[in-house]
Amino acid sequence: MKSKYKPYPSYKDSGVEWLGEIPEHWMKSKIKFTSSIFGRIGFRGYTTADIVDEGAGAITLSPSNIKNDNMTYDKVTYLNWKKYYESPEIQIHEGDVVFVKTGSTLGKVGYIDTLPQEMTLNPQLVVFKNLKCNSKYLYYLLNTKLVKAYVDNSNNGGTIPTMTQEAILNYEIPSCEYSEQQTIANYLNSATAKIDTLIEKQTKLIALLKEKRQALISHAVTKGLNPDVKMKDSGAEWLGEIPEHWVKVSMKWISNIYAGGTPDKTNLSYWTDGTIPWINSGEVNQFFITKPTTYITKEAYANSSAKWIKADSLVVALAGQGRTKGMVARLGIKTTCNQSMAAIETINEYESRLLLWWMTANYQRIRNMAGGDLRDGLNLDLLGNIPCPFMPLEEQKLIADYLDEKTTKIDTLITKATKAIELLKEKRTTLISSAVTGKIDVREEIS
Repeated sequence: MKSKYKPYPSYKDSGVEWLGEIPEHWMKSKIKFTSSIFGRIGFRGYTTADIVDEGAGAITLSPSNIKNDNMTYDKVTYLNWKKYYESPEIQIHEGDVVFVKTGSTLGKVGYIDTLPQEMTLNPQLVVFKNLKCNSKYLYYLLNTKLVKAYVDNSNNGGTIPTMTQEAILNYEIPSCEYSEQQTIANYLNSATAKIDTLIEKQTKLIALLKEKRQALISHAVTKGLNPDVKMKDSGAEWLGEIPEHWVKVSMKWISNIYAGGTPDKTNLSYWTDGTIPWINSGEVNQFFITKPTTYITKEAYANSSAKWIKADSLVVALAGQGRTKGMVARLGIKTTCNQSMAAIETINEYESRLLLWWMTANYQRIRNMAGGDLRDGLNLDLLGNIPCPFMPLEEQKLIADYLDEKTTKIDTLITKATKAIELLKEKRTTLISSAVTGKIDVREEIS
């Protein structure tokens, strides 16, 4: 915390382990003494038959509508008006605080700044009503790391993380006069808004850098490095116009393509004390692979379809609904891989780094060959028919060197911006926690 923040004049032990010392004039309390909690239970639940089209009912808030401490309404479900009106206690109003009581995002907190239209809750959420404290102060208090730790320790330990409303109501919190809560909330509104603006700027910078990176790669692998070179139509949509001395080839003409294999997972001896490196599909996220996922034994290799792949070859993920399918990486090691990956060993004087950049530039096109985000997977025939640019080997290396250098500089800037965002978020969290628990005195900080 910056030195400009001063502590309160005097403190006392709160008697609450997570809270520690609080200002001398503060008290400890519990949620149940400051508000009531309401959720959708019993007959107030609903079925898919109660879900309606936009305009025919109220927005039903879900945990997915709480993103980065803000409420978003880009993707919402609508509940018919009958179900909305039969539960007035969970109708949402401006200034309400909502809390995720069950599911993987247990403990997420949202504050309703504005009301785009009538809203209610789904069964995963509760809303705090009848507040005897400042609602924004309560929102900030529930967003502290210490509260989140309490939530983690208070859930029911079942398959689906759940926190009972009784546990929420009995949570011990610090309490001060309403006017002081308002002052703290006002200060945090101003301070976090400034931090959020800086985060937004860094986020936009990252997006611009990624866009520049993609454009740089795409231009270099289709137009080359000489701006004055004469161009011609390649005859392939992926390539468009290319330098006159380049030609279009299929990937199968410039590489050997084959799939990997996975030894029997139920035979633990295959995966114990092995010496043969083996990688799975997730490793393509590294772009340049220097370590295997694990090692398999010689017996496992002999009794599976796993094959050795030379260092400097490429591997591409063949399947998956996430972003992995179609991603490509270059090997810095000799290894084997699983059956959900294909190895690409370049031949006929083709620089593997150029092919890496070419496939990176066409990541979305490659995915679309197998149904985009659908479950359909790529196969060796599809990869073999990918059109690729071909030019003299020396030019291939120049383009690869150029992209290695330029993208490294851009990646460094992206990394710096990403770290800046992480530090800003940490600063935001620490500031909120320190202010609402009385570790710093912000009563005179508002200019």
